[in-house]
Amino acid sequence: MTDDWFFAGKRAIVTGGASGIGRAVVTQLVRMGTKVWSLDVSGQDDGPSPLMVPVALDLMDGAATQAWLDGVAAEEPIDFVVNAAGVSPLRETLERVVGIDFLALHRICSWAAPRLEAGGAIVNVASVAGIYDAHTEIAEVLIEAADLALADDASGAAGSAGFFTTANARIDGPGIAYAYAKRAVILLTMRIAAQQAGRQVRANSTSPHAAATPMHYAIKRNEPEMYERAKMTSTFGGRWSSPDEQADVVLFLLGPRSTYVSGVNLLVDGGWYAAMQTTSPELTQH
Repeated sequence: MTDDWFFAGKRAIVTGGASGIGRAVVTQLVRMGTKVWSLDVSGQDDGPSPLMVPVALDLMDGAATQAWLDGVAAEEPIDFVVNAAGVSPLRETLERVVGIDFLALHRICSWAAPRLEAGGAIVNVASVAGIYDAHTEIAEVLIEAADLALADDASGAAGSAGFFTTANARIDGPGIAYAYAKRAVILLTMRIAAQQAGRQVRANSTSPHAAATPMHYAIKRNEPEMYERAKMTSTFGGRWSSPDEQADVVLFLLGPRSTYVSGVNLLVDGGWYAAMQTTSPELTQH
C-alpha cells in the first residue's frame, strides 16, 4: 500500500490552514485525496472543491468552535486531526497566546480523540520552545485549568473564564506564555496517546524550530535582537526549514509508516537542539 492510497478517501481537520505549516499540511493531504476541513481566522479563497473545505473560525471563540465540531460530527466521521494554528507572542496578548496555542487545541483534541476510529491519528504542532522540563510545572497548571474549563462548560460559552484567570495569575507575559503553552501541548499529546492506546488511536506532536512562516518572518523583521538571541537558524547551512519540510513529518506521523509511533514529540529542527547540547566549542550555538 502506498502512502497516496492510504490517504485517499480519508477525512481530516486541520487548524491554521490558511498559511505556514498548516497550509502545507492541507495542500499535501488534498493532493493525496483526503477531504480537509481547513480552519483559520484568515480568509482562504480557494474556490469550490470537493476535497478542501475552508472554514472561517476564530479559535478563541470556544462556543463557536464547539458548535462547529458538533456539526461536523453529525455529517461524517473524521480520520485525522492536525492542530497547526498558533499566534506570535510578539503581536498578541497573553490570553490569545494560551487560548489559541493551547486551550483551543485541548478542546479539539478532547472532542476528536474518543471519536476517531482505530487507525486514526492526531498530530499537534508544538515548538522547540516547549521541550524544556523547566516549563513543566506551569504547563501542568494550564492542562488542569483547561480540563476544568471543559468540564464546567462543555459548550465553550463560559468555561474558559477560569482558565484565563489561572493563566493571568501564573504567567508574566505573552512571550513566556508561548513556551508554557507549547510545553502543555506536548504533555497533553502524551496523555492522549496513553488514553487512546487501547483503541489504536495515535497522538504525536512535532517541535519545529525556525520555519519559513509568517510568524518567523515577523520575529526576524521586528525583533532582530530576539532573533539573534534565539539562534533562529538550524545547523543545516544556517537556513530555515520550509513549511513543506515540516508538513512532510506531520504526514509521516499520520500515515501508514508510523503505525507503531504514538506519544512522541518529534524535533524537526535541523539539528539545532543537538548543537545546543554539544560540548564541542566549534559546534555549540550558545
